[in-house]
Amino acid sequence: MNQLQNVKLLILDDIGLKSYTLEESRDILEVAESRYNKASTILSGQIPHTHWYDLFPDPTIADAIMDRIVHNAYILALDSKKSMREVMAEKMIREAEHSD
Repeated sequence: MNQLQNVKLLILDDIGLKSYTLEESRDILEVAESRYNKASTILSGQIPHTHWYDLFPDPTIADAIMDRIVHNAYILALDSKKSMREVMAEKMIREAEHSD
């Protein structure tokens, strides 16, 4: 945990791929608490931040995590019907067709 506190920018990717256990929830809370107003943290996920609360089994811990992460954050919601992998694959196919 000390190493995570000293990192200037912590990026947590794929938030919401699964629900978290009570132990994992406590770990996330500890990280959020230790970094709150001290260091930058980026969280990204496939589900909207408004559904993150439901990922945690204990509502008290969920409230604490959301309070430290979401309520003091810049939120960038991206809405895309296509994944970047699909867009890039289409681009590569077009480029391959034009090079023939």
